[in-house]
Amino acid sequence: MRLKKVVLLISVFWVVVFCICQGTWAEVSIRDFWGKEVVLEEPAHRIISLYTAHTESLYFLGAQENLIAVSTSCDFPPEVALKKIVDYRSDPEKAIALKPDAVLVRDYVVTNYPRFVEALEGVGIPVIDLNPEHLADLDDYFAALGAITGLSGQARKLSESFHQEITKIVAKISNIPPEQRKKVFFESVAKDYKTVTPGTLVDELIALAGGINVASSARPVRSGSRIAAFGIERLLSLADEIDVYLAQRGVMNRVTRKSILERPELRSLRAVKEGRVYVVDEAIVSRPGPRLSWGLEELARMLYPEIFEDLKEFAFPEAISRAVAAQAVVWGLGIPLYVPTKKDFKTEGYVAGKCEDLSWSDSFSRYVETLIHTGAAVPEQKEGKFFFHPDQPLTRVELARWLYILLDFEVENGDFTVLVDINSLSRADQTAVLVTVASGIFDGLISGKHFEPYRPLTGEELVKVLERAREKGRRGFFFER
Repeated sequence: MRLKKVVLLISVFWVVVFCICQGTWAEVSIRDFWGKEVVLEEPAHRIISLYTAHTESLYFLGAQENLIAVSTSCDFPPEVALKKIVDYRSDPEKAIALKPDAVLVRDYVVTNYPRFVEALEGVGIPVIDLNPEHLADLDDYFAALGAITGLSGQARKLSESFHQEITKIVAKISNIPPEQRKKVFFESVAKDYKTVTPGTLVDELIALAGGINVASSARPVRSGSRIAAFGIERLLSLADEIDVYLAQRGVMNRVTRKSILERPELRSLRAVKEGRVYVVDEAIVSRPGPRLSWGLEELARMLYPEIFEDLKEFAFPEAISRAVAAQAVVWGLGIPLYVPTKKDFKTEGYVAGKCEDLSWSDSFSRYVETLIHTGAAVPEQKEGKFFFHPDQPLTRVELARWLYILLDFEVENGDFTVLVDINSLSRADQTAVLVTVASGIFDGLISGKHFEPYRPLTGEELVKVLERAREKGRRGFFFER
């Protein structure tokens, strides 16, 4: 039986979806964040998204063809750079001229730019305000987007995959005793040391990652704000308790790990003394959408790097693919995840998402893009197109190249082993092989003077090499203990 009618009721806390079979059309009824009911005669085929979370989620849902324009701040996935831009701060005529079936906004737009909303609604364009604020809201949020686009089945799959990702990460840190959980301060805005409001997405992610938010008593700077006042005095009063200092990087907080470590007022913090200061991109911890699972993983790696450096799940006897190896290297060496920005998509040469054989939605793509961004992994270029070959096995020479770029190895003059089977390699690859072999990280894997550069590595072999590399190589820009 064909689905004839979909009625969706959405509030801040719940969603009900049901169908009534009648006629040959599908009417969609949505009750938005403010309780306003919006009725669409059928699922929207032409959508303008004016919130980054809506745009990302629509792409993850597979509704990118329905998306005809986005806001100026939408920056993921890479294809979004090709979409038309609509700015709710300016004249609404551009949005009206595109003749959308629906315009998706968040409460900020409705509250601060009511004339824009009124202008669209005045000519019969539905404006739908969806505003998920907690992890518990995401299932309903995905269901709402699925109903609006006619992709309810894909919305259920998106929810399932999101929960699976979250569950896997939580399981990795589930055995940490309560008394050993790290105490965390999270900086949302450097000025006056503002943090996040308790109960918001970041606060929830910190708890799921096994952290204890020392600013759980902070109060919002104003009613409804996700930013909370804290201050340097209160922060310093907890100097001996803070195990990890986290800060989000974004439009409101342009910071680096180095700049935080150099702040003289923070020298007394235990986290600063021990170098446990990390920066995470706000796009994966504050933006309600599927990439929150990336953010949770990143926070968990920052709090408990030793758990993710234990690579036993990768130590299988079969050959390891380049994509899976990328994840093992990122985890094993504590490399911060690369989160591309809109600016990155406008640079010359390779930019994130350009590999023809690796979709941004693939679960391994973020690790591959991280290695490419560091310069360790170089995509193959053919006729102006880029290829990573994610399913091909990782070879010894490729691993040597990755680790040579990622780590600094100290090798005494004259310690280089004579290898008779690397002469056909490029000069750069020869150097990478000689230095990494001389460092000892390939001990036990090579026989005599033969390196066998194109021999595939098993998962077990990769793990052994990474464990030695962690001991012998010096890391500069990675997560540091």
